[in-house]
Amino acid sequence: MTRRRPYPSLLSTLASLVVLSLLFTPLVRSADIQPKKEPALPAAFDKPAPESLDDLKAMELQVQKVVGKVLPCTVNVRDGSGQGSGVIVSEDGYVLTAGHVSREAGRVVDLTLNDGRKVKAKTLGANHNIDSGFLKITDPGKWPYAEMGKSGDLQSGQWVITTGHPGGYNPTRGTVVRLGRVLKATSEYVRTDCTIVGGDSGGPLFDINGKVVGIHSRIGAVLSANIHVPVDTYRSTWDRLVKGDVWGNGFVGFSADRKASGCKVSEIAEGSPAAKAGLAVGDVVVSFDGKKIGSFQDLGDKLRETNVGTAVVVEVEREDGIVKLNLTVGKREGNRLPDALGQIKDEAFKSSAKVLAAFGIIEDTARKSTVKVLCDGKEVALGTVVGSDGFILTKNSELKGKVTCKLFGAEECKATVVGVDDTFDLAMLKIEARGLTPVQWHDSKEAPVGHWVASAGTSERPVGIGVVSVGTRKGSRDISRSGYLGILLAEGDNGVKISEVMPDSAASKAGLKANDIVLSLGGHTVKDVPSFIESVGANKPGDQVTLRIKRGDEEKEIKATLGKRPPEATRADIQNTMGGALSNRRAGFPTFLQHDTVLKPQECGGPVLDLDGKAVGVNIARAGRVESYAIPSEALKPLLADLMSGKLAPKEGPPEKTTADKVAEAKAALKVAETEKAAAEKKLVEAKPADKKAAETEKAAAEKKLSDAKAALDKVEADLKKEKESKPSK
Repeated sequence: MTRRRPYPSLLSTLASLVVLSLLFTPLVRSADIQPKKEPALPAAFDKPAPESLDDLKAMELQVQKVVGKVLPCTVNVRDGSGQGSGVIVSEDGYVLTAGHVSREAGRVVDLTLNDGRKVKAKTLGANHNIDSGFLKITDPGKWPYAEMGKSGDLQSGQWVITTGHPGGYNPTRGTVVRLGRVLKATSEYVRTDCTIVGGDSGGPLFDINGKVVGIHSRIGAVLSANIHVPVDTYRSTWDRLVKGDVWGNGFVGFSADRKASGCKVSEIAEGSPAAKAGLAVGDVVVSFDGKKIGSFQDLGDKLRETNVGTAVVVEVEREDGIVKLNLTVGKREGNRLPDALGQIKDEAFKSSAKVLAAFGIIEDTARKSTVKVLCDGKEVALGTVVGSDGFILTKNSELKGKVTCKLFGAEECKATVVGVDDTFDLAMLKIEARGLTPVQWHDSKEAPVGHWVASAGTSERPVGIGVVSVGTRKGSRDISRSGYLGILLAEGDNGVKISEVMPDSAASKAGLKANDIVLSLGGHTVKDVPSFIESVGANKPGDQVTLRIKRGDEEKEIKATLGKRPPEATRADIQNTMGGALSNRRAGFPTFLQHDTVLKPQECGGPVLDLDGKAVGVNIARAGRVESYAIPSEALKPLLADLMSGKLAPKEGPPEKTTADKVAEAKAALKVAETEKAAAEKKLVEAKPADKKAAETEKAAAEKKLSDAKAALDKVEADLKKEKESKPSK
């Protein structure tokens, strides 16, 4: 089963950035939302970077204080099967979000609060020039809210906190916290290294006092390109947003001759507002909605401030004089947002050398308990020393070929796999060594959300730092192993509505159709989209499920045999890989701790430390753009004895593939990639304007897959050639 991608306009082609009415009487005015003066912050926040453990501990306490205050104000926004985030900013329920989440005024959306409560809201205004959007909770009550700060006061290097629902609402996870720094702030955008991804769109960026200073808008191809709408623009346009104005995506449908003086029409789109109003090639626009127009730029500036659907009078100059035409402003597909790319000074980053240096005293001890794990001479993971007599814990799925370890300040040595736990993806290695320094453990529950964590390496600085984003929790199903139904969903009356059925899917073969309402699955009532997705995902490919559906006025029972999830990348997959590779095995762990440290896959397997230098867990996966996972210490410690004893010794695996086998597989993969690229190119050519961006994204993903397939084939063919050359001739 698939979920509709978060929001079509999250990915914007502009500057290589990826973009994630009923009228209400304004009970809250812009004058009522001015920020209040806050008490002084710890001195550590006034420094270019923390300088000591005391600084880090003071920062940690402040971050935890803010997190406790702002989590109740962060909401998930669901529009059918599309999802985003938002933040409540007034007691009577005004909610800031992104313009591409609210889209237009007068629609009903569902909000999920941090405590799981669900409420209804109406979409109000949106400024698509900058991607700001507005909602109002319509259920009665007083709501937890966050104050609005001043984005105009933000400085490069200033610490900020991000919350939201990356990937959409997850009832077992809740709201996700990340810490970072401002990299650049202007009147049009704020850029930070607080990583965000699809589903975060519309969520809040807080200053270190817990005041809203930005709203998540879009991302770029690097991890430092996280773009937020400045909160000051909400304050300056508050009355328009409350009233339900939607502007910034207006469309008239003509081009102008840039070489001619004035705003001279050179081309008119068929069926456009300009064509319907009677504009003609050669007309010179001199007035738009009562405002004088001297150039095409003047018209663009005026159009950006005009509501979609507004009827305006356009005056044009023709040979026979001035003619007045009536034009209704149309809606342009997609957003044209400010360019937010550019070079950033290294010292502004959360992981700058100066910030990492503050963790040095922790790393001095931890690197003695951390090793590099190599397979056939290539670094594939880190390892955590858990026994002084040579026992090392690491990530199992990365171990292929001859395993060796390299300790801090020592030579590379042979390692033997003596124990394996597949559920946690752990392997116990044994090396011939004595007097090693085992890691010291600390319960992960002593590291709450907002707590600093450092991922140890083998050098004088940690390989990465971050904060706990989500406390230790159970369950992380590997969806690649789950059964696949093949439908897109929306909320329906007394169930969930099927909005689309994928061709050749289990749903299609079973006879499910668009607009069917699913009432129950396996005899259990379907409450909402998330719970239905969870229930289907609990089954394996080949399992048969029974659905009770309503089609028109008729109820019927349908049995479907679940298939395998297709291998093609979804938009969420593409976004999650923007900024770095992910671990091959990154889900399916019985329990884990989530933190926002940016890691490389080969940096997993090492210890995750608190500020006391004790391990609260072992890194097990780089799981997405915004998340890394660690197996918590309390889950690890009961496993150690069995892993060391040989009780969980690895089973004899299948014979290793020959190089010739690998060449054959690489050729097959190349053929598949070539087919997918051709299909993506065809889809782009045939795509409607509204689908162009998605098609371009799919084509880019297909091109990358083809490039990777060619590189993989070149490598194994070179290996085969070397292998043949190394064999003695007969």
